[in-house]
Amino acid sequence: MRLLRSKRRISEQIEKISVTKNLYPPQSLKLDFSIIIVTFEARFFEFTIPLISTLRSVCNAPIFVMINGNFEKNFSNYKLQEFLEKLVVFPNIYPSVFSNFRGCAELWNTGIVNADSEYNLILNDDIHVFPEHLNYIVSTLCESLQKNHLVTINRSFSHFGITRQCVQEIGFFDEHFLGIGEEDRDYIFRYEAKFKKSHFNLSTEVFLNISDKSRDNAITSIDSSNYTSKYSMFNLKMFQELYKPDSSSTIKGAYDLPMTRKNEFVDPRPVWKFRRNNYGGLTE
Repeated sequence: MRLLRSKRRISEQIEKISVTKNLYPPQSLKLDFSIIIVTFEARFFEFTIPLISTLRSVCNAPIFVMINGNFEKNFSNYKLQEFLEKLVVFPNIYPSVFSNFRGCAELWNTGIVNADSEYNLILNDDIHVFPEHLNYIVSTLCESLQKNHLVTINRSFSHFGITRQCVQEIGFFDEHFLGIGEEDRDYIFRYEAKFKKSHFNLSTEVFLNISDKSRDNAITSIDSSNYTSKYSMFNLKMFQELYKPDSSSTIKGAYDLPMTRKNEFVDPRPVWKFRRNNYGGLTE
């Protein structure tokens, strides 16, 4: 029932594209494509395993699973062992495990590096996929990525696509954001600064963001009188240190507020470009 209510709520809020049984997928795109999923202990079995099972029912693309750790290391990791046992049942799965908590930016970056693909679909673990038209949407996403290089789905970084070229030209996500949140807002600003346009958004009902509130309780979050957020206070403070309002700026970023970055972005993975440019030399 919660899933159905969430679906109705999301459906009312987003712009829809009509994907019906009368539509046929375009000619299959033979692309270097991977899926990256970020997860952590609280969501292993309720969200991540069902998500991967659904994806595997219609898609054989490589899936890279970034498994976050806890802020306070948990050396009794029987849940992790059980989770890994269930993961290896699926073909073409590549898990990466972190012993302690890592920020969303670092998890996304690690997934991009490990996948080493031209086109990536990055998903939160609390996403429900309606599989009937998934391959059509993946084809549509890849076509959009060829033109735009960064594509959000339903106006959210809970599910988005990004190309290798985007990372080469803009850089990785800023790993100074050690927690959760604001790393996407920073990336949108840098994208607009580089390409002089807004990123593309793809609206569809194939993906449903359940927005589970589970989080690592050891991490200080942004709280209000009405709810406890899963987003990190540290990241909000970091964004406020990096950016300032600027009415003369032509770059608006995520929330249509003109702003300026106070200091230059320092790419956290400078050797990655060197590897890309020189990898072929290993066989010479």
